[in-house]
Amino acid sequence: MHCALMVLFSALLYWRGEDVAGGFRRFARRLAAERGDASVVLAAQAIRAVALGVVVTALVQGILGVLAWLLVVFLMPRCSLWLWYFVAWCRLAHYWC
Repeated sequence: MHCALMVLFSALLYWRGEDVAGGFRRFARRLAAERGDASVVLAAQAIRAVALGVVVTALVQGILGVLAWLLVVFLMPRCSLWLWYFVAWCRLAHYWC
C-alpha cells in the first residue's frame, strides 16, 4: 500500500511538478500566510539539498573506488589478491559480529 502511494505521488510530481508545488504553496499561504509559504519553500530547499548531497556523495565514492581499484590492480598486482581477501574477511566479520 505504501509503495503504491509513493509511486503514485512520485508520478504526480514528475508529471505536473510545478502545478503541485504551486498548490502546496497556495495551501500553506492560506493556512499560515507568509510564514506558511516560507516554510514550504524552506522544506523544498532542504529536500533538494539532501537529495543533491546523497547523489554527489555516491558519485564521489564511486569515482574514488574505481581509482583505488585501478591503482591496486595496475600498480600493485600482488597486493590486490591480499586486498580482496581482506575485503572478503571484513564483510564476513561484519556478519559474524
